[in-house]
Amino acid sequence: MGTSSFDLKQSAARADGNHYYGDGGTIHGSGHLDIEVNELGEVTAVWFRCLNLPFRVFSRENPAWVNPDTEIRGIEYRDAP
Repeated sequence: MGTSSFDLKQSAARADGNHYYGDGGTIHGSGHLDIEVNELGEVTAVWFRCLNLPFRVFSRENPAWVNPDTEIRGIEYRDAP
C-alpha cells in the first residue's frame, strides 16, 4: 500500500517542526477561509475548515478583493511556544 499525499505533506511539515492541515486529513473540503464577525461587524475569528487561525485586523487605502481563481487546499502551521 502506498503513502498518501496527506501523509507526505504531514511528514514534510513535521521535518520542520510544523503540522499540515488540509486535504486528505479533514472531513471538510472547503477551499476558502471563513471570517467570523460579531454583531458590530468586528472580526472575532478566522477559520480554515475546523482550524482556528491567528489573525490581525488592519485597513489600507486600496483594499484587496476576492481572488476567485485561488483555492486553499491545506495550511502548514506551527504551535505557539
